[in-house]
Parts: sequence; C-alpha cells; structure tokens
Amino acid sequence: MYNDDVTRVPRNEDELWEVLREQFEFVRDVLYDLEVETREEALENVHHERLPNGRYARGGMNVIRYRGTCVELGQRDHYLAMGRDLLPYIEQAIDQRQYTPDFVQQWGKIMFCHGMVAAFVFDDTDDLAHDRAGWITGQKRSKDAQRKWIAHLMIPLVDKGLPRSEAEGRIFEYVDGLLSEGSFPAGFDRAWFAPITNSEWLVSTYDEKHFALKTMRGLLAEPTDDIPPIPDEIP
Repeated sequence: MYNDDVTRVPRNEDELWEVLREQFEFVRDVLYDLEVETREEALENVHHERLPNGRYARGGMNVIRYRGTCVELGQRDHYLAMGRDLLPYIEQAIDQRQYTPDFVQQWGKIMFCHGMVAAFVFDDTDDLAHDRAGWITGQKRSKDAQRKWIAHLMIPLVDKGLPRSEAEGRIFEYVDGLLSEGSFPAGFDRAWFAPITNSEWLVSTYDEKHFALKTMRGLLAEPTDDIPPIPDEIP
C-alpha cells in the first residue's frame, strides 16, 4: 500500500494472489509487529529518539502511537484488536486461494482496520506536550514518596537484625497483601502501591544496589504527610 508496485492491478489470477500476499505483509507489519504505545510511554517519549537539542524525533513506522483523543474518537485499540483477530483467517485464505464472498468481506474489514491503525503509525505530532511537564513532576513526587515510605518500613526491620533480603521479602508480602485485598489507606489507591512490586518481589528501584540503607536513613527525617501510615509492625 505504500508504493505503486504493491497497488498495481493484477494481470491474471496468479498475480492477484501475489499482490494480495504483498499487501498482507504490510498489513501484518502494522497490526502485529509494531509495539503499541501507552499514554505513559508517550509522556516519557520511550519510543522516540532524543535529539542533541533536547527535542524528540517522531519518525513514522516505529510504533502505533498513542493520541490524546477520547476512546470514542480514536478507537485505535478497537480496530487494532479487530484486525489482529482477522490475520490468521486472511493468511490462510491467501495461502489456499480461497476467493469467496466471506474472504472479500473479511479482506475489506482488515484493510479498513489497517488504514485506521496506520494513521496512528504515521502521525508524528506530539499532542501530549502540554501534559508532559506536569505529569513528569507528579511522577517524580510519587516515586519520592514511595521511596520514603519503603525507608520507613525497611529501617526498623533491619535495625532489629533482619538481613536485607528478608526485610525486602516482608515488605513485598505486606504490599502484595494490600494489592490482593484491595484495601488501601485513606487518600491512597492501587495506582500508588502497584509500581512498588512486580509479580515476585519489590521492583529493582528498591534493591540494595539502587537504594542504600544510608539513603533510607536520610529520608526518615523528612515529613510523612505525603505517605501512607506506617504500621507498628509488618506481619
């Protein structure tokens, strides 16, 4: 679809299936092979190259971009899911040359899905620029508060003689319990606690290499009005 050769009119049936196969490869590249950008990734410019002047290059064909439009207007994920569901059927039909009314209908659907999603791929605008500064500031404040909270949990355990690994395990179990039960302190929600752990342990931000006990002790002197209550004892 991106050059005249792929959109040529087939001269016979054999060439028809060749053209359809070539077009299908473009469709699959867009619908299946590209990463799908989240709002957070768009705000952090994860998929875009940083230029010497500090700006970011938003070249086409590297990611299915996130746009700051409402779901009803964008519908990116809706057409992406629909197109991906059609991929196995379309590929099999081309391999077996099944030119049926069903194939014609499904081919039209997948081409529509491809066109909708490709618009997100070729879009090089940055419509979240106005949101980025405030979002980054909020993220930094949130992470700083989480580090402070972890410090208040970790230091008492270590001072009681627990090895660092065992203290981390206790904290993981405590946070995992909060997330499993869905019961959070007033003023805090799942979104605040979820980034602290992965499925098995505390995230690497809080390991011994990245978060030294000396740093933690320094955080204990800071105000605690921006962190959840500290339990008297972690089970």
